[in-house]
Amino acid sequence: MRANLSDMRLFGVRVIHSELNGVYDALALKLAKEARIAGYYSIASPNVRPSVLLHLLIYQIADGTMTLSFLQFDEPGGDQMEYLGCAKLAVLKRDGKWTEIKGPEGLEGKGWAVRAAGMGNELRTVKKLERGLMALTW
Repeated sequence: MRANLSDMRLFGVRVIHSELNGVYDALALKLAKEARIAGYYSIASPNVRPSVLLHLLIYQIADGTMTLSFLQFDEPGGDQMEYLGCAKLAVLKRDGKWTEIKGPEGLEGKGWAVRAAGMGNELRTVKKLERGLMALTW
């Protein structure tokens, strides 16, 4: 899926590649609607809304079906940016409902904070980003 970022939300979401005859397209659209990205700042293209990719990977496991979804900026260097946040991992239960598997303590169900590569892992910066994530909900 590809979308554009406006404020913290994705808009203009569209399927750009789908396998399995589109069976999981609705789930991917739902995940894109729920996604939040905080802290994206660009001085290179201040008037351009960044393009974001949502990846949804489907796995057949012993208990049924598992999905892994995550976001990536679709721009030069987007795959090298430093991200802070959680991917979503879910399992399709026998009752037909998706159950999310919790992420790291304090970050599950939260948005993504992005910082420019090269900022390093300075503790003060990381703590500020984490506090910003705590204010977000998916």
